[in-house]
Order: sequence, then structure tokens, then C-alpha cells
Amino acid sequence: MIPGQNLEEAVDRFRKSKYREKLCEAFVGEIAKDLFVAVRACHDAGYGHGDLSERNVMISEGNSAEKRKFSAVLIDFDNASYKPELLDLDEQKLIEKDVRSVSRLLGLLTFETRWHENIQDLLRSCSSVRELQEAFQFALRVTKGIRPHAPSEYNESHWSERLQEHLAIMLAGGRHLEAIGLFMNQIAQELDVTNTLASARSTMEHRIRTDRNYLKGSVSMHVIYEDVEEAARRLLK
Repeated sequence: MIPGQNLEEAVDRFRKSKYREKLCEAFVGEIAKDLFVAVRACHDAGYGHGDLSERNVMISEGNSAEKRKFSAVLIDFDNASYKPELLDLDEQKLIEKDVRSVSRLLGLLTFETRWHENIQDLLRSCSSVRELQEAFQFALRVTKGIRPHAPSEYNESHWSERLQEHLAIMLAGGRHLEAIGLFMNQIAQELDVTNTLASARSTMEHRIRTDRNYLKGSVSMHVIYEDVEEAARRLLK
């Protein structure tokens, strides 16, 4: 009843496609986005999926009106199974299992990309799907989109924007925060642009110390200004 093919089939065909490099960013980003939305909806309602395998994620064409090339649908919840050996009503265990499974599926999507191992290290630091989503989307932006090859240019403005995002993510908390900062440093080192990143950090530190309105204007304000300022102090220690 659901059109398309499962993720296992889609990834196999994608890797063989002559358009692979051209579509890589959309393929990874759009499928991951739908996966996060679906799993977080389950978890927010207090339920786990329990069987997040590549065969239980269906991939089809995206909505052209929304300028999307791909879409994903989650199917076959474990608790809907008729097999007694698969039935597990401990929702917390299912939720914890989902976190590990989502991380593995994201690894499947990024397997042939330049920073696959770095991304896997980052995702292993996450203890919830919310943290996975924050970390993965941050990785997408740090690397200017997941792709087989590095973009040709990384300027100081790019790193400054990522530092601002890092401040905002810090406000939500979580043990993945240190790993996000490490990931940013790893990518800069691999690209031999550590001086650019250091310059962006220095510029931000100076502005935080001299302009109290800087963070207020540059970080999405879902919290009061004092919390943002405290996050900045912690980041720059």
C-alpha cells in the first residue's frame, strides 16, 4: 500500500547510480529528516518502534512542490507483530533500542561519504533521538552537506555561523555537546583550516566580551538572553 522501495534497496540502487554525487546531499538529508520526524513523534508519545531496520523504512519520490527529491515512511512497528518472540511491551527498552538503530541507519546513509567515521563517532555520543537529530543536522552544516568530496572553500564566516549554532545547541544540554565541538575541530583539521576556525572563535569571543547584544542578535532566541550568555561563557572557557 506504500509506494517506493525499502531503504536497503534504495541505498543499493543509489550507490550504483551515475547521479550519486549530484544527489548525495538530498538523499542523505531528506531521508534523515523524515526518519527523525517519525521516530521523535513515537518517542514523544511514549512509544518505541522496536524494529528500525533498513527494510522498515520505505523510500519514494519527494514532493516537487516542496522541492524535495526523496521522502521516507516508517513501517512495521515491533509491537504490531503477531510473533510472540518479537513482542516487547517495555517501551523504554524499545526507545533505547531505537536510538542505536537510528544511528546505524544514518551510518548506512553516509557510508561512502568523506566524513563517515567522524559522523559515527559523533552519533555514538547521543543518548536520545533528539540529540541524534541535533548532532546529525549540525554535521550536515559543518561539512556543508554530506557528500563524497569536500567543498572547495571554507571561510571564516562559515565557522562563525557554526560556532553560533553550537551555542544554541548547548542550551538544550546533553552528553553529545563535547563531541559536537570535537567534530567541528576534526573537520577543520582534516581540511587544514584550523587557523580559520581559530580566527572565528577569537572573533566571536571578542564580540561576546565587548557587545552584550551580539548573541541576542545572532543566536535563535528560544530562551532568555542570560542563558545564551552563560552558554557562550562555557563554550569559550
